[in-house]
Amino acid sequence: MVVRDMSRFDPTIKPKRMEQRNIDLKDLTKHRVLGQGGFGVVWLVSTKNEGKTQAYALKIQMKKQLLESTQIEGTVREIKIMSELDHPFVLPLINLYQDESSIMMLLPLVQGGELLELITKAKGSHLNEKAAKFYA
Repeated sequence: MVVRDMSRFDPTIKPKRMEQRNIDLKDLTKHRVLGQGGFGVVWLVSTKNEGKTQAYALKIQMKKQLLESTQIEGTVREIKIMSELDHPFVLPLINLYQDESSIMMLLPLVQGGELLELITKAKGSHLNEKAAKFYA
C-alpha cells in the first residue's frame, strides 16, 4: 500500500489481532511523556474501569511529519504488523485513533525501552553477551 497523501490514510483497519477493548480516546488520562522520537511522542496514559486503573502507552505521530519524511508507508506497515502478528515480542495494537493532525496507537505498557536505544547506549555500541543472548 503506497500512501503519498494523508487524506487517503485510513487507520480504520479491521486487523486480525487487534485487541477489542473499546477504549475511547476521551477516557484516557495523560500522565507523562515516556519517550520522544523523530515522528512523535509516547505518553503514559491510563483508564479507570470498575475502580481499577490500567496503564497503557499512547504513541502519537504527527501526520505532517510523517508526510514530510515519507514515513506513511512505514507507519501503515507498523500498524498492520502489530495488529496481525501473534508473537510475545510484538506488541498487540489495543486501539487506533486519529484526528486532523495525528495518528495515535494505544499499546500495552512495557517498560524498559527499545532495543535500538539499548544498543546505542551500550559500551562500544554493542550489547554484552548476556543481553545479546536474551534478545536473540
